[in-house]
Amino acid sequence: MAYLYVLQKLLVSLIILTIFPSLTLSTTLQTNYITQNLSAEDYFKRGKKKQDDGNLQDAILEYTQAIRLNPNFFKPYHNRGIAKSELGDKKGAIEDYTQSIRINSNFAETYYNRGNAKSDLGDYKGAITDYTQSIRLDSNDFASYMNRSFAFYKISKYKSAIEDANQGIKISPESSIAYLTRANARGKLGDKRGAISDYNKAISLNSEDSNNYFSRGNFKRDNGDFKGALADFNYSIRLNPDDADIYINRGNVKRILNDLSGAIVDYNQAAKLNPIDSDIYYNRGRTMVMLNNYQAAVQDFSHVIKLNQNDINAYISLGNTKLHLGNQQIGISRNSYLNDAIAAYNQAIKLNPNDAIGYYNRATAYANLCNAQEADKDFNRAAKLYLAQGKNKDYQEVLSRLKELKIFVAQCLIKQ
Repeated sequence: MAYLYVLQKLLVSLIILTIFPSLTLSTTLQTNYITQNLSAEDYFKRGKKKQDDGNLQDAILEYTQAIRLNPNFFKPYHNRGIAKSELGDKKGAIEDYTQSIRINSNFAETYYNRGNAKSDLGDYKGAITDYTQSIRLDSNDFASYMNRSFAFYKISKYKSAIEDANQGIKISPESSIAYLTRANARGKLGDKRGAISDYNKAISLNSEDSNNYFSRGNFKRDNGDFKGALADFNYSIRLNPDDADIYINRGNVKRILNDLSGAIVDYNQAAKLNPIDSDIYYNRGRTMVMLNNYQAAVQDFSHVIKLNQNDINAYISLGNTKLHLGNQQIGISRNSYLNDAIAAYNQAIKLNPNDAIGYYNRATAYANLCNAQEADKDFNRAAKLYLAQGKNKDYQEVLSRLKELKIFVAQCLIKQ
């Protein structure tokens, strides 16, 4: 009987195609798929299976069918939100989580997941609200405490971050992440002894987690223990040799310790691992300047700007390097470098009109071009900004440069 039923269905499909040739076989089969006698729960289960198998796009389609059949079924919204989030659609995920919460406001996991999506978008206050709701519904939810602690940390509420980390330690005393989270917050509050104690505890609980050594290395660097930081970064790389950030930070410490060639090696490796991270090229450019390799520095600062056209420091550094190169030249080449420097400072000033260093450096470039009028304008702008910002030492230095300007430009004109 089942065989005859299938045969009849196939004949019906062929008859439809004969009468309505504009319909395709795929259209007919799609119609049969949608009109199968499946419930919303069936579509949900199919979506869950596909999601578990990593087939997220098809899982979303199944959840959508479940929602079509039963718009008040909260689970498909929740799971579709997870799939969207994993595919990078954080806003779409938040919309689904919100709809799921409207239907069922007592499911802690939905608040937790919406909090994660908000955190990924930088909405830490919104994330805190959702984690708080998740904790209200499940007071032993370790992950919600830890993620809320992180969100508090991101908005500089370090005491609250520590309180949540403490709660996390109560729930899971053998978790290294709770100690690591508390260490970071303690460090921000100036509790060096407490921070180091927590970093050490995190490492004792999980000595194979490279992030524990990386975080302790950052803390040591920030507190002037550069050799200790270097040792931690070395070990972190041994555990995780494919993390570009560790190489960047180790390169920065090597530069501070005057191991410039070693720093370049680390920046090169970081660039291989993550070629679109502008910080790599900026720090390598700074090191190239220290090595007196100004042309290489120009290439690196220019590359930073290609990756991030709003990086003020890159424009300033590019301008400074061009200014230096111009001062090493004579004639047309000199003027070309100096004009390039001015162009870079123009961009920096455009991005931040209140940055005195841009005006000060541009004034220097104008002075080197013997343009006293423009140099005078920029020195005065820099002086006003430094004075308003309470930077008296810098203000006095600009006044000194203004006094010397006429003599400097006169000598510049004689050299020409």
